[in-house]
Amino acid sequence: MNEGIKEHLRAIVNIYRNAVKIKAGPVSPSCGLLLFIFAYALSKSREKITAVDVGAGVGVSTAFLATGINGRVYAIEKNKNFCEKLQENIASLKLDKKVEIIYGDFVDYVNSISDTDFIFIDVGHKIDYDLINSAVKILKNNGILLIHDAILHVTRIIDALSFLRSKDYVYSVIPVDTGILAISKSSENSMLIMRELFRLAPKLGPTPVSFNTAKLIFILSKITCKPGTILLDIGAGYGISTFSMCLAVKNSHCKVYAVERNEDYARHLMMIRRKLELEEILDVLVMDAKEIDVRESTSFAFIDAKKDEYLDYLSRVEKHLRSGAIIGAHNTISHAYLIKMKDFLEYVYKHFYSLTIMSDEGGVTISLNP
Repeated sequence: MNEGIKEHLRAIVNIYRNAVKIKAGPVSPSCGLLLFIFAYALSKSREKITAVDVGAGVGVSTAFLATGINGRVYAIEKNKNFCEKLQENIASLKLDKKVEIIYGDFVDYVNSISDTDFIFIDVGHKIDYDLINSAVKILKNNGILLIHDAILHVTRIIDALSFLRSKDYVYSVIPVDTGILAISKSSENSMLIMRELFRLAPKLGPTPVSFNTAKLIFILSKITCKPGTILLDIGAGYGISTFSMCLAVKNSHCKVYAVERNEDYARHLMMIRRKLELEEILDVLVMDAKEIDVRESTSFAFIDAKKDEYLDYLSRVEKHLRSGAIIGAHNTISHAYLIKMKDFLEYVYKHFYSLTIMSDEGGVTISLNP
């Protein structure tokens, strides 16, 4: 891993500690790491990007974003004292060339910002429908919106969720801090298709990833997909994760490979592939994932096969992971008792930027390839 980035992340944690002392309400280091992972992955899948930090406070979230980003961060804060401290902290980290600090209210400045790749909103109980609506208006079609305190202040975003659902946005609750709501623009009834696939799931076999995790896979696929690269679903089962990937990267010039050794599941995958007209996007590999030999540049790999073989699967694809690729691994909490799962977790935490979340009862570890 890049030593310069590691030093920056350590320095930001020190700023976080000071922010806690002055009751500035900063995001936690775990939330900051998530912001860094998303910003870094997004930057590596596109050219220079634009991010907006709404309610930047004294700069903890801004610094995590700016450390990961290749592009520019607009940090908006309307508390004058916080804004002054924000400027000081960003300068101390030598991130001022990447960050433009705006003293004021986001709604007042929204018309001067357009085509945004990444928006992070952290305004606590002040979050409302108008704020979210303003944010999605400036978000690119393939952009990502994250909202902090989504669980703590869930009653304040109910109207916004109804609006997002009606417009076919895909959103997932990420249980970090007081909840992150991750939102991505969609098209072609992606949410409707995903819901229908999930309704069929209990009739077909073992419980797949949860619907919330399926939507997270959709969002991670959006963040990482880069034209000419592939996405891997290792242990595809009957396709909840596979088709979440496919719907996310449709028309992006990426391919999805679903690796599944159960022939009945593989036939089901092929049937749904025909039904959804995804033959151009999806290849189904009927084989043991320990034998895969994919040599193409890989943007995203999701692992949900035999739990004590995760490290074996990773070893087959690691050398083909591009910089900024993400590895998602399911059941890393529910099966953490396995010695080989422990080996896998120790490996990804040592060699990647990793964060484990409980997006469903199995748990998911998200690892960024530097």
